Parts: sequence; structure tokens; C-alpha cells
Amino acid sequence: MKIKFIFLFLFIIITIVFIYIPKNDHNIKIAVIDSGIDVNHVDVSVIKRFDNKKTVMDSFGHGSAIAEIINKNNENIDFYDGNILDENGNTSVETLIKALDWCIDNKVNLINMSFGLSENNVKLQKKIDEVVSHNILIIAAAGNKFGLKSDYPARYNNVISISAVDSKNKIYKFAAKGKIDFVSLGVDVETVKIKKLAEVKVLSGTSFATANATGYISKLIPDDFSLSFKDILHRLKQKTQTLNNDERDSTYGYGLLLNKN
Repeated sequence: MKIKFIFLFLFIIITIVFIYIPKNDHNIKIAVIDSGIDVNHVDVSVIKRFDNKKTVMDSFGHGSAIAEIINKNNENIDFYDGNILDENGNTSVETLIKALDWCIDNKVNLINMSFGLSENNVKLQKKIDEVVSHNILIIAAAGNKFGLKSDYPARYNNVISISAVDSKNKIYKFAAKGKIDFVSLGVDVETVKIKKLAEVKVLSGTSFATANATGYISKLIPDDFSLSFKDILHRLKQKTQTLNNDERDSTYGYGLLLNKN
């Protein structure tokens, strides 16, 4: 009887522990719309790929670099590989729209777009609106525009626009200006360098700042789509270090979202 009682007691204790100890068994789902993620060089969990017919996982190297930066900031991520950029970093608006539909179908929580378009596209804007209507957050690079206006979709009001600063919070010399929401570390960034990126001595730009911001932001949003874009933006403003005297300006936006640490 004593042995049965001990086993019963242990069973009750284990059950109580299982019920009441908080569990986080759901990784946030992030789609990296880029050139692909090469898991032979980046140790991340890729759940699905937009284009499974590609024989090369990342022909450019950019997407792998972005994924590693995101993962350094948050390891609790399931990656969805929106591999649409070719070996020169190019794609079509039509393919991008299809990738955004794919993101909706797979119910991702967040989309990282470390690239952009110089001109607006009405069809793309409508698709972005549709994505955001599902409470999927889009974070996009403002662009390396030598101080000119930021790229699309970063310029849309319902997309988080990221610019780049260095370790001393000085703005990146080629960064775009205009519709900027936040800045993040994007100068002299350390990450994996393969393919064409292996030829680059130092990695700097708003695309890498966007990856840092995505990793950071992904830890601050729920995975149940319970917050709207406005809710998330409000939450991020409260966790921002102001880098100027204004509430928001065309260079730093609302301020620093992620420092070098």
C-alpha cells in the first residue's frame, strides 16, 4: 500500500507541475522574404520554403545573413523562407505579391523585408493592406538611398520602417530619410557571409538594421495575432530610446529600437 501511495502522490505532484508551470512551446513564425536561407551555413529552423523547386537554397547570400541576424536576437523562431530574390537581388512585384499571399496562407506572425522598391505599386499596396488586416506585422528596410526618401513598402503607414545606425548611434551615411519609424544597429554587422556577400569586406545598411529590429521586435509581440499594427507600434514606442529632442523626425524616427548589445 505504501508503494501505491507514493506513486499516486508523485503522479499528483507531476500533474500539478505540468498544469501550473508556464510553458512556451510555440515559436513565433517569421517569414524572411529575401534570397533564401541556406541551412548548411545558418543554424535555424526553416519550416517551409516559398519556392521548393530552387536547387540552390540561397544564390545571393543576403537572405542567409538576414536570418542569422534575426536568430541571434531571438532563437525561439520558426522561419518561413520567402526565397524570391535572384543571385543579383532582383525579383518582380508579381512574385512578391504571391509571396505575401503565401505568408497569409501559412499564418506567419511577422514578415521581414530587407529590401524595397523605389516607386509605389498600387497592387502591392493593396496586398500589404490585406496582410496587415490579418494582424501580421511587416518590418521593412527604409533603404540605402543617400538621404533620399525611403523605399516601399517601408514608406507605407502600416509597415514598420527601419533605418540604420552605428554602435555610437550615428546614422548610417547612406540611409534614406523621410518615413522612418525606428533605427537599429546596421553598421559593421557580423553575420554569415556566403555567395556574393562573401566578397563584401564590411556589411552595413538598413537591410541588416531591419534584421536586428525584427529579432528584437519578435520577442515583444504575441504569436496569437491579438495585437493590431497600432497596438504594436504603441508598445514599441514605449521601449524606444529617443535620439533627438523631437517625438519623431525624418532621420531617426521615434528613436533607437535596438542597440549594439
